[in-house]
Amino acid sequence: MEIIDIEYFWAKGMTPRKKTEAIVIHHRCGNGDVMSIHNSHIKNGWSGIGYHFYIRKDGSIYRGRPIEAKGAHAEEHNDYTIGVCFEGN
Repeated sequence: MEIIDIEYFWAKGMTPRKKTEAIVIHHRCGNGDVMSIHNSHIKNGWSGIGYHFYIRKDGSIYRGRPIEAKGAHAEEHNDYTIGVCFEGN
């Protein structure tokens, strides 16, 4: 399985994530590429894309936030989870 890497501009530094206890599954209401999510999350005041992975409807998988970094996808649970977002509703 190929994971597509994107070069992101991170708006600010990220906090290390020390453990993984769960995976949180999200979906994006609608279609769109990983950069549109990244830019939207920067506008929210975050470092950038809050998910660790983004999976498009065609099955392509994009790496988002570095796996060792704390996510920005599940308030109060980001310290110990990995965030995966699927395209579509």
